[in-house]
Amino acid sequence: MRITFLAPLILLAACAETAVPDGYTRISEEAEFVDKVVGKRLTIDGNFVVIAADGTFAGNFNDTDLAGIWNWSEDGYWCRTITVGPQRAEDCQLFEIFGTALRGTRDRGDGVSFVYEIEG
Repeated sequence: MRITFLAPLILLAACAETAVPDGYTRISEEAEFVDKVVGKRLTIDGNFVVIAADGTFAGNFNDTDLAGIWNWSEDGYWCRTITVGPQRAEDCQLFEIFGTALRGTRDRGDGVSFVYEIEG
């Protein structure tokens, strides 16, 4: 009897949109990322970055120019490699959105999180 009751709940949970309790919703499709993030100025603590549709990004962090290349992974992560600036290793990041707040989490969602403000 318990299995019969739990099965519909498990199916419902599997079909639900990926959302976290604090109101953020995961961006899991490249088209949504392009629509909501690409071409906009992302700011954090006086720093900024702009992610371009051509697979590049550029900005300034701590008075240091930053640039690189990016792609969207098949499993729903924004992957970037910095070509100008520090930390040149590739990192795939999970992005979640809530209004104009864009939360990123490094290492495919297992690392440190940060929150950009989306402008424009």
